[in-house]
Amino acid sequence: MSTIMSPDGKRDQILQALGFSIIAIGLAVLLVTYFDASMLLIVPIALLVIGAYVMIALGVLGRNKNSWNTGEKKTGRILFFGSMLAVIGILCIANYVWPGNIVVLLALALIWLGASVMLMSKKANAFAASRKAVN
Repeated sequence: MSTIMSPDGKRDQILQALGFSIIAIGLAVLLVTYFDASMLLIVPIALLVIGAYVMIALGVLGRNKNSWNTGEKKTGRILFFGSMLAVIGILCIANYVWPGNIVVLLALALIWLGASVMLMSKKANAFAASRKAVN
């Protein structure tokens, strides 16, 4: 049995993402049954695990170290969407544990969104200049 791979390797990335998503759902099912919680927590736990994976493996470790400037925007987007998945999962779990605090959770989500947009809009050269001035 042979598979046809695309020259840019996109099929490999999609299959890896699908495989990890299946692992994350399996881990969520295990955690929910172990802690004897509601089955509704499978989705937020899976979002939290997938978001952490996207941030760590794809965003931080997966970027090309030699061409920081060319992959900077892509890395920023990957980190943003990975953290967004993790924040959504955390907020849903917090709403399950402490029900009735939806207004506070939405305010925290808006604060996170504002902070992440502010950080993404800042240029990397400004961060590098501030590091050089301190050293």
